[in-house]
Amino acid sequence: MYRASISTRRSSTLSTVIRWQCRQPFVTTATLLSGHNKWSKTKHIKAATDKKKVANRGTFAKLIATLSRINGDDLTCNPELVRAISAATKAQVPKSVVDAAIARGQGKSPTGQQLITLTYEFLVPPNITMIAEIETDNKARALQDLNQVVKKNGARVSSTAHNFKRLGRIILEAKDEELSLATVMGEALSYDVTIDATEVGDGRFEILLDPMGISEVTRDITRVLEVNVVESDLVYIPNRETVTTVNSGETAKSLALFLSSLRECPDVKAVYANVGRGDIGYDEWSMLTEHLDTYHINR
Repeated sequence: MYRASISTRRSSTLSTVIRWQCRQPFVTTATLLSGHNKWSKTKHIKAATDKKKVANRGTFAKLIATLSRINGDDLTCNPELVRAISAATKAQVPKSVVDAAIARGQGKSPTGQQLITLTYEFLVPPNITMIAEIETDNKARALQDLNQVVKKNGARVSSTAHNFKRLGRIILEAKDEELSLATVMGEALSYDVTIDATEVGDGRFEILLDPMGISEVTRDITRVLEVNVVESDLVYIPNRETVTTVNSGETAKSLALFLSSLRECPDVKAVYANVGRGDIGYDEWSMLTEHLDTYHINR
């Protein structure tokens, strides 16, 4: 279990992996005649393309919201936000998605209404616990949508927060390919609030820290190391002693379908689960974790 302290440095063996929101289309096709097979292939290609588009939208939306929150929504004073918007436009992310992400970073809906932040705790029998973070301008609508999805998939509302630790998480992306984990860790651990720093692949590094220090460390470490901020937010990390291992592909598929439906709810910002990889393949595990913002992983 993490025990963060403002005056104590501590390295943890538990780390997390960021996963961008990604909706997974489900397509069934009949294999009757050659013409049907040809159409089947066309539909699968379209499904894969649509999935990639949704993934891009989710990735850019999260980045733009983060940059808007950290440095403000004034484009004349936020060059990183300008670059992110430009990249999103080139990737054909709709302007409505970009504008909504900028507003979300300011805690507002696209229409300017103040967003309400909620946590929705639930249990997937027998012992998988999850937390969904919600940002909405309509609490009743958001809860109704979530209740329908949870009930339909055999889960139930239950207190689960005690299975997680609330921590700050910073995801950094190196501008220089020579940036090493040792350099990032050395700088990160110079702050008493830092708990751990790890490399998560693709030139990205993750720093876990006490929530009270996230703003200061994000501002200072990006300036010192000259890195891009991909994420700077508070997250829920599953406690090691409460982790439930997923040991069958069938369970992984069932959870993935459930989470895919959950992420279809427009007010869901993030989903956290106390799951860990058991005796299942990489593809089966990835199918599940692509829908999660944090989960347990041994390093």
